[in-house]
Amino acid sequence: MSSPSEETLFHDARALRGEARGAFLDRACSGDAALRARVEALLLADDAATGFLEPADQDDDLPLERAGDAIGRYRLLDRLGEGGFGTVWRAEQREPLARVVALKVIKLGMDTKQVIARFDAERRALAMMDHPNIARVFDAGATDSGRPYFVMEHIEGLPILEHCRLMRLGLRERLGLFVQACRAIHHAHQKGVIHRDIKPSNILVSLRDAEPIVKVIDFGIAKAVGAELTEMTLVTAHRQIVGTPAYMSPEQASLSGADIDTRSDVYSLGVLLYELLTGATPFDLRDVSGRSLPDMLRMIREQEPPRPSTRLSKTGAASPPIADDPRRLRQMLRGDLDWIVMKCLEKHPDRRYDSASSLAADVERHLRDEPVLAGPPGVAYRSRKFARRHRASVLVAGAVLSLVLLGLAGTTFGLVRAERERQEAEAARVRAQAAEAVALARADELRSVVDFQAEQISGIDTARMGASIRGLLRDEPALRDAETDALAGVNFTNIALRTLDENIFSRAETAIASRFAPESLVRARLLETVATTSHGLGLLERALPMQREAGAIMRAALGSEHADTLRAENTLGRMLMEQGRLDEAEPILHATHDAIARTLGTDDALAFDAQNNLARLLQLRGRLSDAEALFRSCLEGRARALGDDHPDTITARGNLGFNLQEQGRFDEAEPIQRQVLAARLRLQGEEHPRTITAMSNLGFVLRAQGRTDEAERVYRETLDLRRRVQGDLHPDTLIAMNNYGFLLFATGRPGEAMPYFRETFDGNRRVLGLAHQQTLRALNNLGMALNAGGEHAEALALLREGESHARRVWSGPNERILGIYLVKLADAFAGVRSFDDAEGLYLEAYPMLAQGLGASHARTRECAQGLADLYEAWHAASPGEGHDQRIAHWRELAQSRPAQPAQ
Repeated sequence: MSSPSEETLFHDARALRGEARGAFLDRACSGDAALRARVEALLLADDAATGFLEPADQDDDLPLERAGDAIGRYRLLDRLGEGGFGTVWRAEQREPLARVVALKVIKLGMDTKQVIARFDAERRALAMMDHPNIARVFDAGATDSGRPYFVMEHIEGLPILEHCRLMRLGLRERLGLFVQACRAIHHAHQKGVIHRDIKPSNILVSLRDAEPIVKVIDFGIAKAVGAELTEMTLVTAHRQIVGTPAYMSPEQASLSGADIDTRSDVYSLGVLLYELLTGATPFDLRDVSGRSLPDMLRMIREQEPPRPSTRLSKTGAASPPIADDPRRLRQMLRGDLDWIVMKCLEKHPDRRYDSASSLAADVERHLRDEPVLAGPPGVAYRSRKFARRHRASVLVAGAVLSLVLLGLAGTTFGLVRAERERQEAEAARVRAQAAEAVALARADELRSVVDFQAEQISGIDTARMGASIRGLLRDEPALRDAETDALAGVNFTNIALRTLDENIFSRAETAIASRFAPESLVRARLLETVATTSHGLGLLERALPMQREAGAIMRAALGSEHADTLRAENTLGRMLMEQGRLDEAEPILHATHDAIARTLGTDDALAFDAQNNLARLLQLRGRLSDAEALFRSCLEGRARALGDDHPDTITARGNLGFNLQEQGRFDEAEPIQRQVLAARLRLQGEEHPRTITAMSNLGFVLRAQGRTDEAERVYRETLDLRRRVQGDLHPDTLIAMNNYGFLLFATGRPGEAMPYFRETFDGNRRVLGLAHQQTLRALNNLGMALNAGGEHAEALALLREGESHARRVWSGPNERILGIYLVKLADAFAGVRSFDDAEGLYLEAYPMLAQGLGASHARTRECAQGLADLYEAWHAASPGEGHDQRIAHWRELAQSRPAQPAQ
């Protein structure tokens, strides 16, 4: 049987204390001294990181320091703080001079040989230094009980982050304090001391004559470079970790301290600067309750942190009040400060600044608008820095130069200059041609790479990913025998979608932002790829900002009528439309449709796409005839250019069929939808999302024709496929869920329909928001089912919540849909016997329905029937008020003509 690993022993021992922990290690390590040393090193570091290790139980008979006690020539005033091994007091020195000092004494019960050596090392480290930004040591000695103490300068100050927050310091002031800290650490390095625990609580800021002064404290785990700090043995055990995890360097986080040098402190300074700029550390390890020490150390060693400007774009980062506008702060950090911080945080020490002084000098270069060593050495970058640094001089020089040139115009010197300029222009033209050729070749190469990446990302199959996850879990021994119980009801497509969002799209967005310049066309192309892919998978809120940015980059770089810009704008309009933001989408889609036809011609593939998007928008606006004309034109153009079996041609045919359905021309729509479904099955297979859409459209036609048994089978299969392929919360899945619930309700099974209506509404509200028309349609159906089941109060509360959104979304050409919604709201009011409210809504809805659908339409007659029933109930409740006189009129309208299939 193999012996347990040190990590296993660490986790087991971590839960034990005192003698119980020692006894466990005696048994578990079985005399393996090296194994025990490694485990104890991990436990010691973990105790220091979490605050778990408490002082040993103390004998009540032993004296403890209290305020007012004297230690040597110092009187204790109050306790300032307490660490794992020592207590710090504010004390009063009376001789040879009167002053307030800080006195640090080893805790009672902690005076072991190792701790005393470490304590003495801190005293000697501080005593070696003489720097205005490092706390000075004045004295040392021992208490009456023999415990060592030393006396140092008392700092009336706050930790640097707290000082910056309370004083609301801006960027330049924060950087100034940081430079002071760097200078102090560099002085320590010159004295041969590495701090190894740089963190905000060890960098204090006090005020001297209203000027902030940084003081570095706590050299308790300092390491000597080339010499011991004490005559006593101070051993850093093999594989022992020292420092605070959130601020320690990768080499400190390794299990060997051999490579730790002054550049480890440079890394920690980089973490401090990161936190000063963003309000967060690169790896947030301050809450360690959910992580083991090995996990934290592995993260520090292996994971790359985001740039500060990138971190600020994430909701988890608490932005410090450096700038009023977070976007302005991100702009301030991009470039120099991002480069400086990330150079400090390089995993390998050789790639960091070689000293704290070099780091301070680079920060000061940034403050003076000089080129920083961490940045790219390009001429344009250095020129911008020069111009910014000498703005006034550059402006004056430019003005003087303009006057000189004007003064020399027309002279012989002008002729000489003109010839020279002509020669230079010719040379520049030749150079430009060569550079253009290189740039074009490079652009082609980058486009090939980007296209390859786009192809890989856009080919993501979440259903296949979900099936793969299920298969992997099925192979787990713990689940193999209990698969039915453990995995039943788990939607692995949803899990795959969340995994993609958190681990692929989020990271891709971060990587694109950090690795490509804001004006880069490659950045735009990659953003567009991630946006369209995530949008297609239902991750709508992630997609839209990326698509906007991609379009803005292309417009600035290529012009508003370049084909790439028009394609990006057309895609943005489609995304807005599919999110129900029709007012934003309409001007974009009209403009791109016209611009594409004007610049690329009406037979271009992009022109057909723009035509199709505009037709869809007109259809959503209720302009069905106008939409039909565009759909037919698009179908004819694609069939002519691409052939009948091209996927885009099939899409155009399906859109025309759906438009005919919306107009109630079901006999024309059915053969078209069957043709589309057959083509999709043949060319793309059963589980392709477009095949499922074709199946759904056919089900709609069958239901509208009264062929409910056929329609139910199609709807059930459609919903099952949507769940498996696209997940429970994809907008298309929610549509399929709504359709199936409506069919169940229409065939007299309201109890079966209700769970589907609730799930549809809850899902749409979560994914699209209450203001989206798809959510409002789902709410309308849920209200209908609740009213039918007598749950009028719940129906009323839900429908009233959505009423203002419904009135805004379905105004104008879509008032017929608003009328349907208002009828359900009126039904709910009638159900709770609020007759006045119900009457007003019915009367408002009736002309909307009569004008939009016709007086004989089922929806219109339903409204009339609602009014007849209302007046009958009202008359029964309040006889003699004349309500009965209206019953016959509305009942006649409700029954005047045969019913037509509801849409």
